[in-house]
Amino acid sequence: MARRKRRMTGFARFVIFLLLVIPICYVGASYMNGEDGIQKIKDKFNKEKTVAPSSDSNSGNVKVISSGGSSSSTYGGGTSSSSSSSSVSESELELKRELESLKKEVEELKRWKAEIEASQ
Repeated sequence: MARRKRRMTGFARFVIFLLLVIPICYVGASYMNGEDGIQKIKDKFNKEKTVAPSSDSNSGNVKVISSGGSSSSTYGGGTSSSSSSSSVSESELELKRELESLKKEVEELKRWKAEIEASQ
């Protein structure tokens, strides 16, 4: 008896097409925005971190455990090396700037809401 050849469905072809095209489009769009798409992907997979309480005696410390390897860093309380503390302070400054920006946006939205309610 003749066996039928297995044929790929249209949906399977579509999924394979998307698996090939989406990463290319992501890298291209990142390049158009002036970013390095490949490095962003590498950073995403290599720097996923979880935060766990530290076993140090200082209560203000937080231990960051990297899921990609066995390395870990301790932040807070002055027990970190100077390079990691500078990166923490840069992160803190960036977060503070973002918080201020969000506070301004909330205030602006509240003003708009008050103007809309006053006009009705």
